[in-house]
This record gives sequence, structure tokens and C-alpha cells, in this order.
Amino acid sequence: MEKDLALRPEAERAHLGEAETDLNMSITQQRFTSQYEQVLATDDWARLFGIQLLLRHSWEAVDPTTDLRLSCSVSHMPLSLVEGNPALLDAKYEPWPGGTQHQLLTVGVEIVRIVGGRNGSIASTGELRLSRFRYRSRSFEWLGGHRARPFGIR
Repeated sequence: MEKDLALRPEAERAHLGEAETDLNMSITQQRFTSQYEQVLATDDWARLFGIQLLLRHSWEAVDPTTDLRLSCSVSHMPLSLVEGNPALLDAKYEPWPGGTQHQLLTVGVEIVRIVGGRNGSIASTGELRLSRFRYRSRSFEWLGGHRARPFGIR
């Protein structure tokens, strides 16, 4: 569904996303914050991806009536992958209509297949201050100006 939504017109993407499909709650009913920062790759990531700089994107959605965290994400991607669209480096454009999949499409990158995932533990739910037991870690293969390689998003 996320990939199909990323291809829809902006007016449609702006009214339907993870908040509406996964949480059954409009994004306008949430307190949403997002942060972008450029970080150095760890030695392992630098070796794996052949890069030094990563874009770290952190966001969270909170129910303002209860102050409980509804969802959160921290992802890292090669800076060179997204720097062609300066809007992808600026939190003022969040929440992005169509989410990460549409963001990546703006620079010619398409997520072609989700290759793994896992659920978190009860302990990680507490650590992450999630109001529900829901934690995902996914890896993707991506294309677009780069060779197809696995790339992890947590």
C-alpha cells in the first residue's frame, strides 16, 4: 500500500498515510516532530556501503491528549542518495505526503522489495515509550542511480 500511495497525487498523499492506515488516526490529530542530521558512517557501514556521510532521520508521533508515543523511527541512508533534493534534508517539509517511499522517488530511488523484518520485545516497547506493542525493523533493496543493494531502515 505504501508504494502505491507514493505514486498518487499530492492531494491524495496528504490525507492518507501511516497515521491513517496503521493508527486509525489522522496525522492532524497527532503531535509530529522530525529531525534530520548528517552523521559519519560507522566503520561497518562505511565498508558495507562505500560511503562516509549518512543522513539520519528521526521522527515521532505523539497523541497530544495522552502524551503517549504512537510511533517513532530512526533511519539512516547514504547522504549522496538524497542530497539531490534539498527538501529531503529539511524537517520543515515533514510530515512528507507519501512518506519515505515518495521522498526517495523524488531522487529516482524506488524501494523494490522489503527483505526482512522483526518485532520488538516488551522491553523495547518500554524503552521507546510506545503506547502499543508495535516495533518494526525493516531492510530494503533500493534502485536509482546506484546499484541495487540491501539497505537497512530501523
